[in-house]
Amino acid sequence: MKCGEVGVDPAVPLRKVSKNPIAYTGLFRSKKRRIWIPVFTYLIVHPKGNVLIDTGWSDQVRTHPIKAEGFALWFASKPSLPVGSAVNEQIEKVGITPKELDYVFLTHMDVDHVNGIQLVKDAKTKWHQKKK
Repeated sequence: MKCGEVGVDPAVPLRKVSKNPIAYTGLFRSKKRRIWIPVFTYLIVHPKGNVLIDTGWSDQVRTHPIKAEGFALWFASKPSLPVGSAVNEQIEKVGITPKELDYVFLTHMDVDHVNGIQLVKDAKTKWHQKKK
């Protein structure tokens, strides 16, 4: 499910695009350079349980993006979440409530993967990959 987008400087996904060591922040860089990357979550509906992989953006980014992300992350990555595209809104479109999620897996702790965890806080089990 596409749960919005994240606007970043090309130096974020393409590390070698700039020799500027802080290019990833977008500081002193034109907003015209910003690229928009889709934010995806995945819902697996299985007879043994419903599994959500990642949570995308919180719906709070629509009205209070700095509060939702924190200033430093907001400065470097701009969230975009159209109405109806938050993870809870999308799973409800297919007839599943957060309480009906058996597992929520977080693949990694980037803000665009975990910001919506509160939207599915009623899921039965939440797991995340632990750093070794």
